Amino acid sequence: MNNYELRRIVFSDESNYILINRKNKVIVRRHHNEKYHSRFIVPRLQGGGDSVGIWGCITYDGPGLHMFYDGRMDQHRYIDTLENYLMPTKDIFFG
Repeated sequence: MNNYELRRIVFSDESNYILINRKNKVIVRRHHNEKYHSRFIVPRLQGGGDSVGIWGCITYDGPGLHMFYDGRMDQHRYIDTLENYLMPTKDIFFG
């Protein structure tokens, strides 16, 4: 691949981050009569936490547009992201 061809590529990716992870297990050793002692109680969020994501792209000449989003990326949001962020990045870098 020559230098001209590398300059015409846009790489994109997204990452999703869970704000409150409910999957951690806490193991506590205690006596039977200490069952409800405040030192052994771990607060939990009912129904789970929320998540936030970031989508971005990069070219040979530098980073392109990026966006943050709530929740998960679905096909409708992905198409909207490509239309409103990837295509304008293509226009900025490739004319």
